[in-house]
Amino acid sequence: MRVGLGAGCLHDPNSFRSDQCYTESTDYALKANGAALRLVYDVFAYGTGAIGDAVYSTKLMDYGEYSLLIDRLMIVDQFVTARDVDQAFIQSRMLVVDEETLKGRSRLVQLRYEDFLEVIVRLAYQKALPTDDEISQAGSKHAGEYLAWLAVTPQKELTFCQARTRRRFSDPLEQPIASKVRHLVAWLLYRIRGGAHSLKELSKKQVELFREGRVKPSTHIATEQTSEQTPPPSPTSRSPSPATLGAEVRAEVRAEVRAEVDGPGEPIRGSARVGGPPVLSEGSASGVGVA
Repeated sequence: MRVGLGAGCLHDPNSFRSDQCYTESTDYALKANGAALRLVYDVFAYGTGAIGDAVYSTKLMDYGEYSLLIDRLMIVDQFVTARDVDQAFIQSRMLVVDEETLKGRSRLVQLRYEDFLEVIVRLAYQKALPTDDEISQAGSKHAGEYLAWLAVTPQKELTFCQARTRRRFSDPLEQPIASKVRHLVAWLLYRIRGGAHSLKELSKKQVELFREGRVKPSTHIATEQTSEQTPPPSPTSRSPSPATLGAEVRAEVRAEVRAEVDGPGEPIRGSARVGGPPVLSEGSASGVGVA
């Protein structure tokens, strides 16, 4: 029965949660930027409520809103694919008692904040990210700046991504998951700020501008790290932009996910959260930390 099935079909979401999400170190990594992550979630989960469709809450993140965040971040490329990020959405959703009720259906097809934090952990596991030593040796302030510096040299970036991307959640990591979560969040905030480094707290206005597409994530930096003799990569030497790469695949996956979450029937296999820690109070992340 398993012949020909992809790795994602055999993935056990609850084992991933127990091993990677429900740990003290992961909890701490998320709490360290809890306020910023909550702000990103709230701004993108704006919803339409009963004006458009009562199922789609203004307080939860639906698939369209999630896709908009993914598109703005430009995270999809030849390594982290459209299918990867869509599976992260599917596998992070909560189990509901009764999906036939409006409240149950709403929570089944959307991400609560706790689910959103799980998505962060899943994307951190898969995305190629530097270690603390590599960031320090490059003279970068954080992972966002390091990856922007790396992108100046396409061949180095390609080699790095080939070595570090994890396509299966059973693949071993080169650093603890908590460190990868910390680096992914630093990269995410750097992208939202348009490639600017700031010690100030992220503002709601910054996130709103980013959501509206009025802030373009920087892919290159000009700092003391970059030699004046280093020419910028030519347009032909770069990989296709994340905005266009895999567009057909994304459209296909979106159609599959939309049919699954909006249509009748049982929840997608593996999407229900069972076992693990007991349900916590509002504002706490089912074993994943919230500031």
